[in-house]
Amino acid sequence: ANREGEKQLTTGKPFTSLMFEDSSNTFMNMDAPGLRTFDLGSGLTGNGARVNQPYFVRMDNPYVHDAVENGIAWNDMQDLMKKVIRDGHDGLVVTNLRSNFLTSERKNLVYSFNDSNIKPIDEMGTTSYTQPVFVTEDIVTPMFMNAPMYAPVTAKVIPAASSAVFVQPPKTGKEIAGDVVGYAGDVVQGIARFPLSLDFAFVGIQGAKALLGLVTGRPYDTFIALKAFGASMQGMMPNSSITIFGKKIGFDKLGRRAWLKVYEEMRKDPYFQLMRDLNVPLHFVNFEKNVETKRRQVFQESGGKIKYDDIKLDMLDFDERGNMTDYFERITPTTWIPLTGMFERQMSLNHDLLLFNQIKYQLQHNPMFKGLNNDQLAKRRDVKALVNFLAMSVGDVQYSTNDKYDAAAGRWGKFIAAAPRWYLSNVLMNPIINPAVTALYKAVPSIRKALGENYRGVGLYDYNLTENRALLAYQMKTFVGTAAF
Repeated sequence: ANREGEKQLTTGKPFTSLMFEDSSNTFMNMDAPGLRTFDLGSGLTGNGARVNQPYFVRMDNPYVHDAVENGIAWNDMQDLMKKVIRDGHDGLVVTNLRSNFLTSERKNLVYSFNDSNIKPIDEMGTTSYTQPVFVTEDIVTPMFMNAPMYAPVTAKVIPAASSAVFVQPPKTGKEIAGDVVGYAGDVVQGIARFPLSLDFAFVGIQGAKALLGLVTGRPYDTFIALKAFGASMQGMMPNSSITIFGKKIGFDKLGRRAWLKVYEEMRKDPYFQLMRDLNVPLHFVNFEKNVETKRRQVFQESGGKIKYDDIKLDMLDFDERGNMTDYFERITPTTWIPLTGMFERQMSLNHDLLLFNQIKYQLQHNPMFKGLNNDQLAKRRDVKALVNFLAMSVGDVQYSTNDKYDAAAGRWGKFIAAAPRWYLSNVLMNPIINPAVTALYKAVPSIRKALGENYRGVGLYDYNLTENRALLAYQMKTFVGTAAF
């Protein structure tokens, strides 16, 4: 029965053996109709799976992979299994697999891709009348939600490939010094953000204008705020997996998967494309942009040898801001603390669900916007004023439209105040101050250059106020009503 060392299994050589079904729900078990997992064991009496049903298993064209007393990462296992299926093998045998770092125990696992390959011992000599199920490449997935979540291609234009070899230029002394200062700043901010992220601050501070809608003539905003807060709580699910020998064991990144599920649902909404076109500061939109930046980098580094659409990026490798997770785990020591990530995801979901649905509600109920398609809405000054106004209401002010300058100013601003963007956004929302700032922005080229074109903090009331009285009334209830309360 293929006792260890008595019979050498080789790729392409048929064999028939008695073995036990491996029913242990582990990271090595893959899930698909027609896929069965068996433990070949080290002899029958020493086989830990012998309490399970014994089967005779036959393979005409197996693929044998020697793990060389190491483990296999679940994503590598998935890729291997898909390759074996694609090459026409009817099963996979993994030998010398070390599944526990605490012992020297080795396992020999057999994966059958065809139900007609197996027969329970109590059915020997009988004929099977059931239609055999064959495993296909596209349905093999790891169990326990540990499968990758590949990012959709969102770029409208595929970049041109370059034949030049990509070479990372060495950093200058100035850039190295900047990295050192930036590292110190990130560490300080990481320490500061940890306690601040534990108090559900967003719903009661940045989201307070929406929450107070019930007492300021906007009851629908209160409903939207409460619903967004409730839905955001799924981001609080923790990461409960551990990594051993490169393998993830357990439920992997549950909170981030929940965050990504909300993103996948929101991007199906027809209004999400309008949010992209209007550059609404949703975390989901920024996430998409950064993922596509990484995809373009991979495409350029390959010299165009990899098709742009074939570049697979696992969204789980990016955080809620669209940055590679290994960067923040390396740069900010506090981010490995589970609670920090949990509350960050909750606030991110709260922010996007609140802002998206507030804008959507106004677009659907404002008399001037009804019946217009996305292209028509994107061209209207009052729609842009609405979007920027609501962005200000949750503290999404820009220091500059230049991302580099904005990030630098944001970093230093937090040394001055705990939430400088939120303070500044409240000033710019003022119906008396904003028109004056807008006039100054238009009149002084140096200010316009510093803040950048299409600056979000100006023009909040720069539309035909007589024409769209409903929007003006909503703005007054939001800002003046909240201030009065």
